[in-house]
Amino acid sequence: MRLRSDNHDITVTAGNLTWTNTIAELATKMSFELPKIDAQYTKIYLPGVGSAVGLDMGPLGRVFQGTVVALDDGDKNVNKYTVVDDGWHLNKDKFDIQFNSMALTDAIRAVEPRIDTIIGVEGAVTEVYLDKTKAEVLKDLLEKAREQTGYAFNFDMTPRGLRVYRLGDLHARPTFRLSPNTEWRDSVAHRGDVSHSYSIEDAPKETYSFTLIDDMDSYIRAGEELVVDGTTFIIQSAEHSVKDGWHFVKVGVERAHG
Repeated sequence: MRLRSDNHDITVTAGNLTWTNTIAELATKMSFELPKIDAQYTKIYLPGVGSAVGLDMGPLGRVFQGTVVALDDGDKNVNKYTVVDDGWHLNKDKFDIQFNSMALTDAIRAVEPRIDTIIGVEGAVTEVYLDKTKAEVLKDLLEKAREQTGYAFNFDMTPRGLRVYRLGDLHARPTFRLSPNTEWRDSVAHRGDVSHSYSIEDAPKETYSFTLIDDMDSYIRAGEELVVDGTTFIIQSAEHSVKDGWHFVKVGVERAHG
Protein backbone atom coordinates (compact mmCIF):
# COMPACT_ATOMS: atom_id res chain seq x y z
CA MET A 1 0.00 0.00 0.00
CA ARG A 2 1.42 3.38 -1.04
CA LEU A 3 -0.07 6.85 -0.50
CA ARG A 4 1.00 9.48 -3.03
CA SER A 5 0.30 13.17 -3.55
CA ASP A 6 1.30 15.17 -6.62
CA ASN A 7 3.82 12.42 -7.56
CA HIS A 8 5.37 12.44 -4.07
CA ASP A 9 5.31 9.24 -1.98
CA ILE A 10 4.01 10.28 1.45
CA THR A 11 3.36 6.77 2.80
CA VAL A 12 6.04 6.82 5.48
CA THR A 13 5.19 10.25 6.88
CA ALA A 14 1.37 9.98 6.75
CA GLY A 15 -0.44 9.09 9.97
CA ASN A 16 -4.01 8.29 11.00
CA LEU A 17 -4.88 7.22 7.45
CA THR A 18 -8.56 6.36 7.07
CA TRP A 19 -11.04 6.15 4.19
CA THR A 20 -14.72 5.32 4.06
CA ASN A 21 -17.40 4.51 1.52
CA THR A 22 -21.05 3.55 1.93
CA ILE A 23 -23.71 2.10 -0.35
CA ALA A 24 -25.86 5.16 0.32
CA GLU A 25 -23.28 7.63 -1.01
CA LEU A 26 -21.31 7.70 -4.21
CA ALA A 27 -18.15 9.28 -2.82
CA THR A 28 -15.19 7.83 -0.94
CA LYS A 29 -13.72 10.18 1.67
CA MET A 30 -10.17 9.91 3.00
CA SER A 31 -8.34 11.61 5.85
CA PHE A 32 -4.74 11.58 7.06
CA GLU A 33 -2.17 13.68 8.89
CA LEU A 34 1.34 14.82 7.98
CA PRO A 35 3.87 16.12 10.50
CA LYS A 36 5.14 19.67 10.44
CA ILE A 37 8.92 19.30 10.34
CA ASP A 38 11.41 22.13 10.01
CA ALA A 39 12.37 22.11 6.33
CA GLN A 40 15.86 23.25 7.34
CA TYR A 41 16.56 19.76 8.67
CA THR A 42 14.15 17.41 6.90
CA LYS A 43 12.58 17.65 3.48
CA ILE A 44 8.94 16.54 3.50
CA TYR A 45 6.19 17.21 1.00
CA LEU A 46 3.07 18.88 2.40
CA PRO A 47 0.10 18.95 -0.02
CA GLY A 48 -2.26 21.90 -0.19
CA VAL A 49 -5.93 22.34 -0.97
CA GLY A 50 -6.47 21.14 -4.53
CA SER A 51 -3.55 18.70 -4.46
CA ALA A 52 -4.06 15.26 -5.98
CA VAL A 53 -3.89 12.21 -3.71
CA GLY A 54 -3.79 8.58 -4.83
CA LEU A 55 -3.77 5.24 -3.03
CA ASP A 56 -2.01 2.32 -4.73
CA MET A 57 -2.37 -1.31 -3.67
CA GLY A 58 0.12 -3.72 -5.19
CA PRO A 59 -1.45 -5.81 -7.97
CA LEU A 60 -4.73 -3.86 -7.73
CA GLY A 61 -2.96 -0.70 -8.89
CA ARG A 62 -4.56 2.61 -8.06
CA VAL A 63 -7.76 2.06 -6.06
CA PHE A 64 -8.42 5.66 -5.03
CA GLN A 65 -7.82 8.99 -6.74
CA GLY A 66 -8.98 12.17 -5.07
CA THR A 67 -8.43 15.84 -4.36
CA VAL A 68 -7.65 17.62 -1.09
CA VAL A 69 -10.77 19.65 -0.27
CA ALA A 70 -9.92 20.65 3.29
CA LEU A 71 -6.68 21.35 5.16
CA ASP A 72 -6.57 21.98 8.91
CA ASP A 73 -3.16 23.44 9.77
CA GLY A 74 -4.10 24.81 13.19
CA ASP A 75 -2.28 22.08 15.11
CA LYS A 76 1.35 22.97 15.85
CA ASN A 77 2.54 19.44 15.12
CA VAL A 78 0.51 18.11 12.17
CA ASN A 79 -1.51 19.14 9.14
CA LYS A 80 -4.85 17.33 8.85
CA TYR A 81 -6.21 16.56 5.37
CA THR A 82 -9.61 15.66 3.95
CA VAL A 83 -9.65 14.12 0.47
CA VAL A 84 -12.62 13.11 -1.71
CA ASP A 85 -12.87 11.32 -5.04
CA ASP A 86 -14.93 12.51 -8.03
CA GLY A 87 -18.08 10.97 -6.55
CA TRP A 88 -18.18 13.92 -4.15
CA HIS A 89 -18.86 16.30 -7.03
CA LEU A 90 -21.66 14.10 -8.37
CA ASN A 91 -23.38 14.50 -5.02
CA LYS A 92 -23.00 18.30 -5.08
CA ASP A 93 -23.58 19.66 -8.60
CA LYS A 94 -27.22 20.13 -9.69
CA PHE A 95 -28.41 20.26 -13.28
CA ASP A 96 -31.35 19.64 -15.66
CA ILE A 97 -31.50 16.80 -18.17
CA GLN A 98 -34.15 15.12 -20.35
CA PHE A 99 -34.30 11.65 -21.92
CA ASN A 100 -36.69 10.48 -24.61
CA SER A 101 -36.75 6.70 -25.12
CA MET A 102 -33.00 6.61 -24.57
CA ALA A 103 -31.20 3.40 -23.68
CA LEU A 104 -30.36 3.41 -19.99
CA THR A 105 -26.67 2.81 -20.70
CA ASP A 106 -26.59 5.87 -22.96
CA ALA A 107 -28.47 7.91 -20.35
CA ILE A 108 -25.90 6.96 -17.72
CA ARG A 109 -23.09 8.07 -20.04
CA ALA A 110 -24.90 11.35 -20.69
CA VAL A 111 -24.95 12.03 -16.95
CA GLU A 112 -21.34 11.00 -16.36
CA PRO A 113 -19.09 10.64 -19.43
CA ARG A 114 -16.17 9.19 -17.45
CA ILE A 115 -17.02 5.48 -17.34
CA ASP A 116 -15.12 2.57 -15.86
CA THR A 117 -17.68 -0.17 -16.55
CA ILE A 118 -21.45 -0.60 -16.95
CA ILE A 119 -22.50 -4.22 -16.49
CA GLY A 120 -25.95 -5.76 -16.84
CA VAL A 121 -27.98 -2.57 -17.35
CA GLU A 122 -30.79 -2.92 -19.89
CA GLY A 123 -33.93 -0.97 -20.78
CA ALA A 124 -34.84 2.57 -21.77
CA VAL A 125 -35.88 5.80 -20.08
CA THR A 126 -38.20 8.72 -20.86
CA GLU A 127 -37.93 11.27 -18.11
CA VAL A 128 -37.25 14.93 -17.30
CA TYR A 129 -35.01 15.72 -14.33
CA LEU A 130 -34.95 19.28 -13.02
CA ASP A 131 -32.55 20.67 -10.41
CA LYS A 132 -31.19 17.24 -9.50
CA THR A 133 -27.69 16.16 -8.60
CA LYS A 134 -26.00 13.72 -10.93
CA ALA A 135 -26.06 11.16 -8.12
CA GLU A 136 -29.83 11.52 -7.76
CA VAL A 137 -30.36 11.02 -11.49
CA LEU A 138 -28.05 8.00 -11.59
CA LYS A 139 -29.85 6.38 -8.66
CA ASP A 140 -33.19 6.84 -10.41
CA LEU A 141 -31.83 5.44 -13.68
CA LEU A 142 -30.63 2.34 -11.84
CA GLU A 143 -34.01 1.99 -10.16
CA LYS A 144 -35.57 1.98 -13.64
CA ALA A 145 -33.02 -0.67 -14.63
CA ARG A 146 -34.13 -2.75 -11.63
CA GLU A 147 -37.77 -2.42 -12.66
CA GLN A 148 -36.98 -3.53 -16.21
CA THR A 149 -34.50 -6.32 -15.46
CA GLY A 150 -35.41 -7.54 -11.97
CA TYR A 151 -31.86 -6.93 -10.72
CA ALA A 152 -30.69 -4.41 -8.14
CA PHE A 153 -27.73 -2.23 -9.14
CA ASN A 154 -25.14 -0.12 -7.39
CA PHE A 155 -22.59 2.40 -8.59
CA ASP A 156 -19.41 4.02 -7.32
CA MET A 157 -16.35 5.86 -8.58
CA THR A 158 -12.96 4.35 -9.36
CA PRO A 159 -9.88 6.21 -10.63
CA ARG A 160 -11.03 5.27 -14.15
CA GLY A 161 -14.56 6.66 -13.75
CA LEU A 162 -18.11 5.56 -12.90
CA ARG A 163 -18.58 1.84 -12.20
CA VAL A 164 -22.08 0.34 -12.45
CA TYR A 165 -22.68 -3.27 -11.45
CA ARG A 166 -25.36 -5.64 -10.22
CA LEU A 167 -25.51 -6.20 -6.48
CA GLY A 168 -24.10 -9.66 -5.90
CA ASP A 169 -21.62 -9.57 -8.79
CA LEU A 170 -18.69 -8.34 -6.67
CA HIS A 171 -17.37 -10.45 -3.80
CA ALA A 172 -15.15 -9.58 -0.85
CA ARG A 173 -12.86 -12.35 0.42
CA PRO A 174 -10.62 -10.64 2.99
CA THR A 175 -7.59 -12.51 4.31
CA PHE A 176 -4.56 -11.68 6.44
CA ARG A 177 -1.44 -13.28 7.85
CA LEU A 178 0.57 -12.54 10.95
CA SER A 179 3.91 -12.43 9.12
CA PRO A 180 5.20 -13.01 5.58
CA ASN A 181 6.13 -16.64 6.31
CA THR A 182 2.83 -17.70 7.94
CA GLU A 183 -0.36 -19.01 6.35
CA TRP A 184 -3.22 -16.80 5.16
CA ARG A 185 -6.23 -16.66 7.47
CA ASP A 186 -9.90 -15.95 6.81
CA SER A 187 -10.53 -12.43 8.14
CA VAL A 188 -14.26 -13.01 8.68
CA ALA A 189 -13.58 -16.06 10.87
CA HIS A 190 -11.42 -13.84 13.09
CA ARG A 191 -13.70 -10.80 13.18
CA GLY A 192 -13.95 -8.64 16.28
CA ASP A 193 -16.13 -5.88 17.80
CA VAL A 194 -19.22 -7.72 16.63
CA SER A 195 -22.76 -6.36 16.87
CA HIS A 196 -25.80 -8.10 15.37
CA SER A 197 -29.46 -7.18 15.05
CA TYR A 198 -32.62 -8.55 13.48
CA SER A 199 -35.78 -6.56 12.84
CA ILE A 200 -39.18 -7.15 11.23
CA GLU A 201 -40.53 -3.63 11.85
CA ASP A 202 -40.90 -2.70 8.17
CA ALA A 203 -39.45 -5.75 6.45
CA PRO A 204 -37.20 -8.57 7.69
CA LYS A 205 -33.72 -7.13 8.11
CA GLU A 206 -30.61 -8.75 9.55
CA THR A 207 -27.52 -6.61 10.04
CA TYR A 208 -24.02 -7.10 11.36
CA SER A 209 -21.22 -4.72 12.24
CA PHE A 210 -17.70 -5.96 12.92
CA THR A 211 -14.02 -5.19 12.42
CA LEU A 212 -11.72 -7.20 10.15
CA ILE A 213 -7.99 -7.34 9.62
CA ASP A 214 -7.29 -7.26 5.88
CA ASP A 215 -4.20 -7.55 3.73
CA MET A 216 -2.45 -4.22 3.13
CA ASP A 217 -3.01 -4.60 -0.61
CA SER A 218 -6.68 -5.57 -0.43
CA TYR A 219 -9.65 -3.22 -0.84
CA ILE A 220 -13.13 -4.02 0.50
CA ARG A 221 -15.84 -1.66 -0.81
CA ALA A 222 -19.48 -1.01 0.01
CA GLY A 223 -21.75 -2.89 -2.41
CA GLU A 224 -19.71 -6.10 -2.41
CA GLU A 225 -20.99 -9.44 -1.13
CA LEU A 226 -19.49 -10.90 2.03
CA VAL A 227 -20.25 -14.38 3.38
CA VAL A 228 -20.59 -14.61 7.17
CA ASP A 229 -21.08 -18.06 8.71
CA GLY A 230 -22.51 -19.39 5.45
CA THR A 231 -24.95 -16.50 4.95
CA THR A 232 -24.51 -13.90 2.21
CA PHE A 233 -24.58 -10.23 3.19
CA ILE A 234 -24.17 -6.99 1.21
CA ILE A 235 -21.60 -4.56 2.59
CA GLN A 236 -23.39 -1.30 3.41
CA SER A 237 -20.34 0.58 4.70
CA ALA A 238 -16.59 0.02 4.87
CA GLU A 239 -14.41 2.16 7.14
CA HIS A 240 -10.69 1.53 6.53
CA SER A 241 -7.85 2.52 8.83
CA VAL A 242 -4.12 1.81 8.89
CA LYS A 243 -2.49 1.61 12.31
CA ASP A 244 0.94 0.29 13.30
CA GLY A 245 1.34 -1.54 10.00
CA TRP A 246 -2.08 -3.24 10.12
CA HIS A 247 -5.02 -2.65 7.80
CA PHE A 248 -8.35 -2.68 9.67
CA VAL A 249 -11.82 -2.50 8.10
CA LYS A 250 -14.98 -1.86 10.08
CA VAL A 251 -17.86 -3.12 7.95
CA GLY A 252 -21.62 -2.80 8.25
CA VAL A 253 -23.49 -5.51 6.35
CA GLU A 254 -27.10 -6.37 5.62
CA ARG A 255 -28.44 -9.77 4.68
CA ALA A 256 -28.87 -10.20 0.95
CA HIS A 257 -32.33 -11.10 -0.33
CA GLY A 258 -33.35 -12.69 -3.60
